[in-house]
Amino acid sequence: MKFFFYILVVGTAASSVAMAEGISADQYQSLQKNIASEFNTINLACNLLVGNTYDICKVQAKANRDVAKAALENEYRPSIKNKYLLDAAKINAEFAVSFVICDGKTGSEKDACMNSAIEVKDSAVVDANNRVKISWHNTYRISGQWKVNEPERFLTKE
Repeated sequence: MKFFFYILVVGTAASSVAMAEGISADQYQSLQKNIASEFNTINLACNLLVGNTYDICKVQAKANRDVAKAALENEYRPSIKNKYLLDAAKINAEFAVSFVICDGKTGSEKDACMNSAIEVKDSAVVDANNRVKISWHNTYRISGQWKVNEPERFLTKE
C-alpha cells in the first residue's frame, strides 16, 4: 500500500513538472495548487493506516510534496541554486523516510539502519555540493566571470 502511494505522488508530481517547461506564472500557480491538493489527498489516505506505517506514509507524503515543489521551482526559474535546492530536497526526503523506517526497528538493527541512513545522506550531500561547484565553475569559467568563493554562498544556510 505504501508503494502505491509513493508511485501515485511521484508519478503525478513528475508529470506536472514535465509539463512545466516554459510555463507561465498562472500555470506555475496552478501546478503549485495541484501539488498541494495531491498532498492533502495522500495525507487523508494516510489517516487510514496505523503505527509505523502511518508515520512512514505521512513522512513520504511530505517528502514527495517538497521534492515536487523544488522540481517545479527549478523548472520555472532554472538556476544553479534551484538545481541544488532540488538535490537537497531529494536528499532530505530520502533521509526522512529512511529515518522513520529505522525508527520502527529495535536494538542493534535500528542502530545499524540509522548509521546507514546517515552515511548515505552524508555522501549524497558531498556529491550535491561537488555538482554545484562543477556547474558553477563550468558556467563562469567559459564567460570569464569566475569568482573563486562564489559557490560557497549556495552551500551555506540562508
